[in-house]
Formats: sequence, structure tokens, C-alpha cells
Amino acid sequence: MYINGDWADAGKAGFDVINPADGSFLDQVPDGDREVARRAIAAASAFGGMNDSGLGREDSREGIMEYLETKLEDIAI
Repeated sequence: MYINGDWADAGKAGFDVINPADGSFLDQVPDGDREVARRAIAAASAFGGMNDSGLGREDSREGIMEYLETKLEDIAI
């Protein structure tokens, strides 16, 4: 599993992902343990609002833009 920019050892256990439309095999994904889940949750939590849905990310960008607009004279070259 790819967590926080690194490949996490999830062990050899995994499960098949099956296409529900036709029953064909799509992929096999790792079946991580509690420690892997804790690491993934901690990494996701560190991103705050930037890890939200598209609307959440848009709100974060708008907040950044509003802040930068208040500092426009300070950062203008």
C-alpha cells in the first residue's frame, strides 16, 4: 500500500477485486492490518481540509486566495 509517500508493507495477504458487471478479475489489493490502517489514517489527517472532497478542496483554495489578496501589496514585486 502507498501511504504518505512511502510503500507500506501490508504483508502477503490480499483480496481479489471483481468487476460486478461481468464477474471478471480486476486486480488483487493488499489487506493491511491495524498498524497499516493507523498509519494511513494519521497521514490522511495530517492533510486537514486538503484531503476533503472536491468542494472541500475548493473551499481551502478559496481561503488561500482570499488571504493572499489581503497581502497583495506585501508580496507584489
